[in-house]
Amino acid sequence: MENKTKSLSKILLISFALVFVIIFLALKVNNRRISRIVASDICSKIGSSDDKNYCMATVNQDSSFCDEVSGKNEKNNCLAMANRDFSFCDNIKDRAFEKACFQNLSLLTKDPSYCDSSEDKDNCYFHYIADSYLGSNTDDIKTKYCNKINDKVIQETCFALQANDKNLCRNNLLCLTLLRKDTSICKGIKGEGKLNCLANKAITSGDISSCDKINNSKWKDLCYSNYATHVSSDISDCNHIVNNGIKNSCYLGSAVRISK
Repeated sequence: MENKTKSLSKILLISFALVFVIIFLALKVNNRRISRIVASDICSKIGSSDDKNYCMATVNQDSSFCDEVSGKNEKNNCLAMANRDFSFCDNIKDRAFEKACFQNLSLLTKDPSYCDSSEDKDNCYFHYIADSYLGSNTDDIKTKYCNKINDKVIQETCFALQANDKNLCRNNLLCLTLLRKDTSICKGIKGEGKLNCLANKAITSGDISSCDKINNSKWKDLCYSNYATHVSSDISDCNHIVNNGIKNSCYLGSAVRISK
């Protein structure tokens, strides 16, 4: 009788465990479905039909939307994102577009190993690492990724971002512009590098008002876009953007972030 009771108890425990797992998986699937619905709604705000279909294909992992994307390079880029398959990047003839394809795929999948197939491996890894840092995902910055970078300045920046330690930057301006929260570091930089530095401060400080201080319309828009896609969960921040192309990128980045 005692053995039967023990066996029944085990069966009940296993049954409860299975029910828990089933409920957990069902909730996970449902949450992902809801995330994709919300992300798709954001995609619908994009004005360009090509960009809208690219966005829908990416967040829903549905390559059928790529059928409506014009241009061979653009279509291959869309298929790469929808299928999470870098082989489509290899079909892109434009070298800059091809590099961007590998870079975006590594960001989308959180897998920088795609960068190994890129002609510009160092910058591909750097964009993944910088994006992880600016998105407060420093755990995604692995030592093995830093070690794959050949450029010493970028590699030094990688290790500093991984440790979140500006002292590791030494005099490396690329590194300091990301790690120092104050804008004083930007004063020693000229040209677009200074504008990029100021735009990064809005993200590292978590203060969107920093974007208002940028007196260049393009970089002000890029600042709002980067803030919306890395810091804020409010897509209305994209509405500050004047340039339609950058605004579309802001909606796309926000949609992808929600769908992950």
